[in-house]
Parts: sequence; structure tokens; C-alpha cells
Amino acid sequence: MHPQVLKPSDVTRLLGRPDLRSKWGRRDRTLLSIMALSGLRIAEVCGLTRDNVVVEAGRTRLTFAGKGGKLRTVTLPRTAADALHVTLKDFPGPVVFYSHSRMKLLGVRGGRKIAQRYFDAVGFEGWVHPHSLRHTCATTLLRVTDMRTVQRTLGHSSPNTTARYYDGWDSTDSDRAADKMNEVFNA
Repeated sequence: MHPQVLKPSDVTRLLGRPDLRSKWGRRDRTLLSIMALSGLRIAEVCGLTRDNVVVEAGRTRLTFAGKGGKLRTVTLPRTAADALHVTLKDFPGPVVFYSHSRMKLLGVRGGRKIAQRYFDAVGFEGWVHPHSLRHTCATTLLRVTDMRTVQRTLGHSSPNTTARYYDGWDSTDSDRAADKMNEVFNA
């Protein structure tokens, strides 16, 4: 079974769903943005603290222990970085994502429930899961960069793990590749 991947328009719809008038809606948008645009696993996102956030030279990076305890550093795209900075202002404590009910660290189960609520709200019932956002990020990155970059971004030990995302490509990817070659060789 191939990983479920959202189209860019689906990601845009999903990220537009949280109510940004509420600090909880802004928190939710940040959670979804980091997963969809940076490829972090739900457990990695929910475990973030302020100590994991580094801002230097105009870039926002997250440094954290990923799966298997491997240290990873991921640079956030501008949309996710901007959302994160708003959330850090909304919630001034040591953790990035607080649970609504107890003002403690948001657990993985709570993070999954938040994501699923938005998936259902935009009509993705049953076929999209939090890990689908990681697959979406990987597939999108493979369309614009090389496999080694994607492997490092996702924290994969083996290129074989990253290679499975190639299966999500369609004929328009081949068209884009040919167009890029035409540009390079002025054909």
C-alpha cells in the first residue's frame, strides 16, 4: 500500500481551516504546518520545547531527538516558522504545544485528535492520517529537490526508506523533469 499524499491545494485548504482568531486555532495551524511542510512525525511535533527552537540568520530551525533518538535539525519553511513564532507568543511557557484542558504538554494522542478533527472538517474522513502529512512533505520535496536532501530532512537512515516516496509520482512529474532538462540544455 502506498502512503496517502495530499495535493498542494488540499494542504492549503487544511492549513486554512483553523480559526486564527483563537490562540488554540493558531496552535492547531502551527501543529499542522510543521507536520505538512517540514515532515515531522506527530510525536516529534508534540514533544517540542522552546529549547528545540533556534533562530539564526533569519531562519527558524528545530533541533530535536527524532525516531531512535537520532538528533535532527530541520529548517522550517516561512509559513511554518511564522505560525510557530505566533504560537510561542500565545503560549509563553517552556513547551511549544499545550493541551487545551490542562495547559500541559500536548500528548501524541491529543495531537492526533486535533489533526483528525481538521482532516474530517475539510472532508478527508478515513483516508488521511497525521502521518499522511509526512508523506505529503516527502513527496513534495522529491519533486523539487534530490533524494539525499529528503532523506536528511526526514531523518531516514536508509535511502531505501526515502525511495518509496517515488511511487507517489504521476506523469506530470515526468513532464516537469523533461521541462527542467529543456531549460538546462536550451532545447
